[in-house]
Formats: sequence, structure tokens, C-alpha cells
Amino acid sequence: MGLLPRLKAKLSSFLASAEDPRETPLGQRELDLLPRLRTALGEVARSKQQLERRAERTTGELETLREQARLALGQGREGTARMLLERRQTGMGQLQLLERQVMELAAEEGRLLLAEQRLSAQIEAFRARQELISARYTAAEAQMRISEALAGVSVELGSLSADLDRTEERTEDLQARASVIDSLVEQGSLGNASEGFGRSVAVKSEDAGAVEEELRALRADLESARSREGIDG
Repeated sequence: MGLLPRLKAKLSSFLASAEDPRETPLGQRELDLLPRLRTALGEVARSKQQLERRAERTTGELETLREQARLALGQGREGTARMLLERRQTGMGQLQLLERQVMELAAEEGRLLLAEQRLSAQIEAFRARQELISARYTAAEAQMRISEALAGVSVELGSLSADLDRTEERTEDLQARASVIDSLVEQGSLGNASEGFGRSVAVKSEDAGAVEEELRALRADLESARSREGIDG
């Protein structure tokens, strides 16, 4: 495996085991509980208001019964007054029961409201933390991609540097060879070699002339011999 693939694999392994926080859903249980809490809170509040209105009406009715009993007693109708007061006494018991229920609902409303506030705060805190971690995760991904790119550039620059080194070595070798040739030229070694070559060429030309001259002599001899044969015949 090359350097760049190894670097990519190493960098990728940093985040491979971590779940992407941007894809981590908020707990369904918490999401379901919050609306149920709010619904229950609304129902308790409505029930408390209904009991409070009933308690107010009952209080008004008790005052009316007391006033009626007072009038009946003033009119000498003691039996009627006693009956009205008995009804009032029963009503007072109902009123006390209503007040206790109102207090219980108020306590329940407070408990549900506190639970709703805490759950809402926890969900908001979770979301804020999730957004922060998601932002950091995104930044880490970007940093990893940049690191991979830089690693690739480093590898490419290393390869290019090696090519340049080889080219530089060849250039220096050619320059060294050129310097040797220049030195030989300056010392006259190449000039003497050229002169020797010229002489060899000249010798070969002289040999060719001698051959031609010998050929002409042989032709002359042949012609003379033919002439004599003709005279004899």
C-alpha cells in the first residue's frame, strides 16, 4: 500500500468508530413524554378551574342558605330555618371537599409543570449539545479532508522532487562530459586525431592514382602487343 492510501486510512480511522451526531435522533421516549406531560398539565389546569368555579358557586349558595335561615327565623319559622342550616352544613362539607380537591390539583399541576420545565430544559440542553458536537464533527471532517489533500500534495511533491533530482544528476553528468571534451579540444588531442584521419584519406587517394596509372600502362602494353600481332600476320 502506498503512502497516500495509508495516510487516508489512518486519518479515516479517527472518525470511523464515532457515530455521526448529526444523524443521532433525540430519544423518542423523551419526545413522546413531553407532549403527554403538556396534555396532562392542561387537563389538570382545566379540572382545577372547574372545581374552583364550583367552590365559588357553593360558597355563594351557603351564604344564601344562611341568609334564608336568618329570614325564616325572624319570621318565626324555626323549623324552616333549621332545615336551611342543615342544608348549609352539608354544603359546607362539600365545599371543604372541593377545596381539598382544588389544593390537590394545584399540587399536581405544580408537579407536572416542574416536570415539563425540567424535561424541556433537558431536551433543549441535549439539542444545544448535539448542535455543538455536530459543528465540531463537521469541522473535524473538513480538517480530515484537508489533511488528506495535504498528504496527497506532499506525496506528489516528493515524487516531483525525486524526478528533479534525477534530471539534475543527468544535467551535471552532461556538463561534466562537455567539460572533458572542451579540455581535449583545448589540449589539441582532437585536432591531432583529425589530422591523422586526413592523412589516411590522402594516402588512400594516392594509392588510387597509382592503380589508375598502372591500368593505363597495362592498356598501352596490350595495344602494342595487338599491333605487333597484326603486322606479323
